[in-house]
Amino acid sequence: MVISADAQKTKICRIFTDANRHLEKHNGGAKALLAMLRAAVEEEETDVFLSSLTHCLAVYLGESRVSDKTECFLGTFFSNCHREEICFNSLLEFVFRALGSKTKTVRLRACALLEKIHPTIHTDTETWTLFRERTTERLLDREAAVRERAVALSVALLETPAGLRELPEILASLLEHDPSPGVRTAVLRHAPAEVFSSHLPGYLERASDASPAVRKAFHGSLRSLPADTFSAAQTLHILRTGLNDEEQTVRAACADFLTGTLVAFHQKNLIQLMLALEWTEDTATAELVLCCFFGAFPAVFTSFTDDYFHNLTKETVFLFRALCERTAEYIPELSLYIETLEKHYRMFVAAEDADEAEENAFIVHQLLLVAPHYSDIDEFSRRSLLASLRDILMNIELDKKTAHAAVMVLLRKTDPEEALQLCIDTLNTLVEIVDGCSEIPDETRALSQIRTLTILHCLASEATNLPSIIPFISKTVVPAVNSDYAAVQLEGLKCLSLFVILDDEIASEHLPLFVDFYTQGNDETKTHAVGLLFDFACVNGLENAERIFGNIRAVLQETLEDDSVSTMAVEGFAKLFLLDGTTDVPVLASLFLSQNPEIQPCLDAFFPAFFFSARKNQALLGENFLEIARHFVERAKKNSFIDAILKQKTPGISAWVEKLISLTDTECLATPDDGPSIHAAILENTLDTLAEDPSAENAALVLSRCHKMSLKQSEIPAIREKTEALMETSKNPLLRKLLSFLQEKNN
Repeated sequence: MVISADAQKTKICRIFTDANRHLEKHNGGAKALLAMLRAAVEEEETDVFLSSLTHCLAVYLGESRVSDKTECFLGTFFSNCHREEICFNSLLEFVFRALGSKTKTVRLRACALLEKIHPTIHTDTETWTLFRERTTERLLDREAAVRERAVALSVALLETPAGLRELPEILASLLEHDPSPGVRTAVLRHAPAEVFSSHLPGYLERASDASPAVRKAFHGSLRSLPADTFSAAQTLHILRTGLNDEEQTVRAACADFLTGTLVAFHQKNLIQLMLALEWTEDTATAELVLCCFFGAFPAVFTSFTDDYFHNLTKETVFLFRALCERTAEYIPELSLYIETLEKHYRMFVAAEDADEAEENAFIVHQLLLVAPHYSDIDEFSRRSLLASLRDILMNIELDKKTAHAAVMVLLRKTDPEEALQLCIDTLNTLVEIVDGCSEIPDETRALSQIRTLTILHCLASEATNLPSIIPFISKTVVPAVNSDYAAVQLEGLKCLSLFVILDDEIASEHLPLFVDFYTQGNDETKTHAVGLLFDFACVNGLENAERIFGNIRAVLQETLEDDSVSTMAVEGFAKLFLLDGTTDVPVLASLFLSQNPEIQPCLDAFFPAFFFSARKNQALLGENFLEIARHFVERAKKNSFIDAILKQKTPGISAWVEKLISLTDTECLATPDDGPSIHAAILENTLDTLAEDPSAENAALVLSRCHKMSLKQSEIPAIREKTEALMETSKNPLLRKLLSFLQEKNN
């Protein structure tokens, strides 16, 4: 029996619809459609069937809301109907034409469908040529979504006779220059390794891409390349950016590359791995690498012996220190440790060239970092260790981090009083050298000052008998702050900052100095001065800080307008609000009204964290909602666009008001309660303001977005009553909008 064209079209459409709605009907629907195809062929009604199926394909390709499940259904159908050559070639030609459609959705779905069915296509060279031309066009499509799907399709075609010779160049260009993160991600996920290895500079730039998805895809693609594809510097760059990325998923992808490719490549020679990383350029990254290595190959050090310490190098001592931090199993006898420390310190002093001195200085520093892992130190060893540490502290040619490590070992592994006395004696000796000898070179004087500041900073950070070291502020710290050497001056500021935080009297005397550095200092000292002022306010609270230094509030508010430190200012005020250090409404208004794009990421994180953390924070914003709106109106007037604001013509104004409304939604609190909504109080205050001043622009601004507010049913009658009473004396159209909103909420 021959089925009419209309009946056949209806049946085919129903099969499509069922397959689209229910995943389990994909195979059954495809089989039913194939059965209809075979029946149509047997009855010589293929043209009728083709007409019906083509209609359904047109609907699928053109509809904006069609489930992706339909692609699976069509893929199943096409992969089984290739035996009916007439039907298959006709439908394929129809889909090819769709690739050149003027409609984005049609081109997008055509790419997706062809990607699924291309393995089943067995056709002539002419058809493959059509494939090649259309796919190349879609790689350069004006729509990013189409280019993204075309990338996967074009790579899939490399396995076919239509493989594009020019494809690697096109993909490399997309990877380097395409503005869409989705397209760059697609290239990294689908392109063959040859594309990356032949275009390494552009490929490596994606390690620092602005999009986290691209960075994650980049590190995922590394597994397709041999570890020796990259130079030592390139490998270090990859690990430095990946292991320290702000996104956890990117760090995880980089760690997968490290443990799955890099470590496996060097597993027989750990020293070779460290050399390949040029680890001395970035020891923090090297430590992360070692953690991964130790986790992947824990048995590497089973043959670790004491003989290892008789011939330490920069590489081996670094590995030793990192291993000791992971497990105490390989820490040597204390006597051997001290002997090795003394030996390399003597080798540093006796070194005849810079490279030898640098290597032994590094070994001394790494060994000092191991000392905290010793639990029990006998008296003889303690005396030996004290003598070594005294020599290290007095040698100003050793760098600051080595001196810092020596002081921390003193404070934590020796008698506290004895350690303090040794530090004070060292400080006095260094001060005498600087003050008592006018003929010493300026460089030596500067190094001596930095060493005294390092020791003082360590003692203050450990809060070690503060009164005993305060006299050194006038002896060493203040002269350092006034030094002509930038490095000495900055170290002096850092040291003085710690004393200011710890002691109110010192703060009262020296805070004006930090204000001077903020207004007159260079970039480094200015940044540090601002950081100290905010830290001081956070520790003491803004009100107490004002009691100690009355000008601090005005200075901190001024930093918000200073582009060179605005990011630090926002971070500082965010800490102040989160620590209950201030409830300053003008500052809140300034934060909301800031248009500096550099500080927006910080604000986007701060606002939800602050206002959704506690009801009192939402209440603070609710109570001052109109005040903040007034600040906005005043700023808008200065820029001469208040009329546009009230008429809702300026982009972003509605979003600004709605942002404040969303932040005062009590339903979004971290711990919701049954108290009254903040929005009800805002509306009541707004109505009261309009009653007093019908022309209040800030109140009109709030009412214009009243439909975004959340109210409880019990709060609606009071607000409606107040609104109706106000409407008797005011013809403000926004009141009608509010009344309509209340009626809708009540229903």
